[in-house]
Amino acid sequence: PQLSVGPEINATYNAGGGGDDFDVLSMGGFMRGHLTRLIEVDCGIGALLLGGPAGGPPGYYAYLSVRHELSRTLQIIAGVTHDSEFSIGLGVTQNNDIHLTAEAKLTRLWTLTVGPEVNFGTVITGFLPGRYTQYGITADSAFKLNERWTADLNYRFAKRDGDQPGGSYTQNLFTFTLNYGF
Repeated sequence: PQLSVGPEINATYNAGGGGDDFDVLSMGGFMRGHLTRLIEVDCGIGALLLGGPAGGPPGYYAYLSVRHELSRTLQIIAGVTHDSEFSIGLGVTQNNDIHLTAEAKLTRLWTLTVGPEVNFGTVITGFLPGRYTQYGITADSAFKLNERWTADLNYRFAKRDGDQPGGSYTQNLFTFTLNYGF
């Protein structure tokens, strides 16, 4: 077992256009590393201080992710997070996300990842304020073409049930990414 423990401090400025701008200062601690040869953990907790026109009262962030290596080719990742997030059109959102992911290294060059998630959130500022529950599943196929090039094909399905008119939707998102590393 080998664990790293320490402080984490982040400062961000989020520009949303006029009244939707806000600043965030987050301060807390983290612990990450291997609990055993097959189990890896990444966790942290801290304070969120929000300022600016769209800022709100102080909050907190917390996350826990556990990765268990079932075999050299199959891993299970489970996690839970609570955080505040900024997105264009929605403003500031508090998220409570739970996810479970299976990652299979099918070959030395090809990795397939699949997993469901559920998010219980509240839109604090923006066009559609209010509470929501979002369910979804993500499937990702990553292929290493050579030492510098990778290709990624991703599918995400999400169904969101909001408590405000217009706050519910269903989303199907396909993305293809070609990356070059310098």
